[in-house]
Amino acid sequence: MNPSEKRFLEDVKDHKMTIIQDDELRFIRFSKSTSSNYWFDLITWPGYLCISGDCGTFVFSRIRDMFEFFRSDSTRSDKKLPINPQYWGEKVRAGKIEEYSSDKFREAVKDYYDCYFEDKDEDKECWQAIESEVLSQADDESWAYRAVYDFEYEDFRFQDFFEYSLTEYTFHFIWCLYAIVWGIMKYDSDKNARRRQPG
Repeated sequence: MNPSEKRFLEDVKDHKMTIIQDDELRFIRFSKSTSSNYWFDLITWPGYLCISGDCGTFVFSRIRDMFEFFRSDSTRSDKKLPINPQYWGEKVRAGKIEEYSSDKFREAVKDYYDCYFEDKDEDKECWQAIESEVLSQADDESWAYRAVYDFEYEDFRFQDFFEYSLTEYTFHFIWCLYAIVWGIMKYDSDKNARRRQPG
């Protein structure tokens, strides 16, 4: 289950920003003063942004100033913390962004069955066999794949089943995307406030 924007904002509500370095290389830490839960660092160098902390490490690369990359993409939405997992995921150079989803596996099995019997009479015994032999294995990725591959019921087989996408973005990847957008907003707000200060 991926984190919602609301969940993320609750996780970071007591975070403070510490700017460790801010020139050609940025090094900014976000953490609570009372605990180390959900701390993270944003580090940039020309052409790259790295987020590292409690929710893992991801490295992105697209343009020279990666803060600008995430700023420009996030201004095209009316959400408080707009994220773009698909496009931003294409820019990941390090970090695991997807994992097997038992829910997607179950949906794919049902869709395959429905499509197969679209122009035929539904076979309830076949579906019961699928529930018993295939769907019962859905929670374990390797067993689920094996069950689909091995399943046979009269003329029914799961042919070309692996054209289905059986993965979803990881909790940590989505959480870190929120963190990047939120962290850049905090950084920009702080920088603007310092510019407005007299002398």
